[in-house]
Amino acid sequence: MLKKKFILILILLIVVFPFTSYLLNYYTDWLFFVETGFSSVFITILYAKTWAGLLFGGLLFFFVQVNLYYANRVQFPLPVMNILGGGNFRFNRDEAVRLVKPAGILLSLILTLFAASWGAMQWEDLLFFINKLAVGTVDPVIGKDIGFYLFSLPFLELLKTFANFVLLITVFLTAAAYYVRGGIMLTERGVSVDKKVRRQLA
Repeated sequence: MLKKKFILILILLIVVFPFTSYLLNYYTDWLFFVETGFSSVFITILYAKTWAGLLFGGLLFFFVQVNLYYANRVQFPLPVMNILGGGNFRFNRDEAVRLVKPAGILLSLILTLFAASWGAMQWEDLLFFINKLAVGTVDPVIGKDIGFYLFSLPFLELLKTFANFVLLITVFLTAAAYYVRGGIMLTERGVSVDKKVRRQLA
């Protein structure tokens, strides 16, 4: 009981302290912009940060959860699992499966918060992309307007980096879920991967 309360308090501290710090920073910025007469600029930045955070955080959560959903639907005929190998630590698969789903949701939420926080910092690139303009000068090599390199390309490169990160995280979490559920096993001959697992992770 005390252990559960300690974990709950620890989670609250991890969430509340950063959130309080963010609120204080935003409040300080708000006072500055109000005093200088640029409150509308602050509101625009706040909206941009909010939408950027929701965009990146939502994409990560959706993509990870869809893959974990399909991973948790697959059943493997393995009554007992060997987690560490060598028979030193074994427990029933049903006990592990009950932990996989809530653990996957918890990790997804934590990663979503990090992705949203990171995405909020990319608000300038998002605004440049949304409000992109044609400069009128064409690149002599590729033939694109210079405005593409100023307003669109930075955000597209950002999306590429984010997509690679989401893909890596998704593969890791999905593989971990399959490992606990028995779709991926460590044997004396090496790693044994079920064909259903290979189909999804391919």
